[in-house]
Amino acid sequence: MAYDFVTLRLDTERTNKSLKISGKSLTVFRLTGSASIRFNSTTSPAIPLSPLTWPSMIVFEMDFEDVLVTNSAQPGKVMQLFIERSEEMSVGGSARREGE
Repeated sequence: MAYDFVTLRLDTERTNKSLKISGKSLTVFRLTGSASIRFNSTTSPAIPLSPLTWPSMIVFEMDFEDVLVTNSAQPGKVMQLFIERSEEMSVGGSARREGE
């Protein structure tokens, strides 16, 4: 089993920004601002996300080929994701941090 831990700083506005990551489950375990995600395509429904902190989490159990993020510029706010993937799904590492 492989995984990716992704921290997105929400300081910069994004519109359907591709994370270029695939997996079989995605957990939002920290979100200090607001954002929305789509799976696989800009034509997929946007899923709005509100602030939460562990132990509150949102888990999506599904295979996906990409995650697209939309958020307004929110200085100092972050979103942290845990992405589980199969060994054959490659992303080039086991931890990533964006926007620093």
